Amino acid sequence: PHHDGTVSSPSQINDLIPVTIYGASTSVGDPANLNANNIVPGSLRFARNFAPVAAGQTPQFVDDDADGLTDARFRFRTGSTGLTCSDTSTTIDGRLTTGQVFVDSDSFNRDCNAGCH
Repeated sequence: PHHDGTVSSPSQINDLIPVTIYGASTSVGDPANLNANNIVPGSLRFARNFAPVAAGQTPQFVDDDADGLTDARFRFRTGSTGLTCSDTSTTIDGRLTTGQVFVDSDSFNRDCNAGCH
């Protein structure tokens, strides 16, 4: 996320990173099925430090990409992730209520004020 703070280390950044996990269905041409309502928030681990969902943050269930499938948006504390200004991709993994484990990765655009850390 964009950060303009004055901290000496990325691990001290308290900003929230919103991460959307998109629902998927083979019936609409996706390679796999994923019911975002079945994600167990406590099982999610994000980025190199396997950050959990930020304390006090509840998931938002929306159709973020207007495909008729529910997507889930979670928030993670920047300082917990281990991400740096040079990172442009990362991974997330978790478990569904069905017990199925999932892992995914994606690239992102960064907006980092490296002068702050």
